[in-house]
Amino acid sequence: MSAPQAEKQSSFEPAVPAPTAGAPPAAGATAATAPPTAAAAPAAAAADTSTAKPAEPSKFRDPALVPLKKLSVNLIKTYKHINEVYYAKKKALAKQNALNGGYDDENHDYIVKPGEVWFERFEVKQLLGKGSFGQVVEAVDRHDGSKVAIKIIKNKSAFRAQARIE
Repeated sequence: MSAPQAEKQSSFEPAVPAPTAGAPPAAGATAATAPPTAAAAPAAAAADTSTAKPAEPSKFRDPALVPLKKLSVNLIKTYKHINEVYYAKKKALAKQNALNGGYDDENHDYIVKPGEVWFERFEVKQLLGKGSFGQVVEAVDRHDGSKVAIKIIKNKSAFRAQARIE
């Protein structure tokens, strides 16, 4: 290569000699530096149809799913989705724990079932009454056969705290 040719080349591009007619391009040559010959075009078309490889999967992420875009451009949409997921789980948990797993009514009072035995000692006979703090049931002590009254406090933290004081 002569000195004037070297000056014309960019400092970023390697020096590649021009291909001769019918010869394959040199290693490192690109499509821009190696013009196709007339004989090479039909061969390339035949190779595409007979031995075509399946298209390789894209190695890049969908631009809409890139974390940086989610945290910048789609920030409000991302937070809305996070809130939907969070509150959906919270509602499901609340439904599961709602009304003490089916043991309480809508007023947080225990649903009394006559004939039920508590602590393998007290057999519930009937509901005697309800009040603001809870309800009272009549039961029979199985150890000595005596009748007892059992006060059941509502299943709310404020009522339980007040009942401990009284």
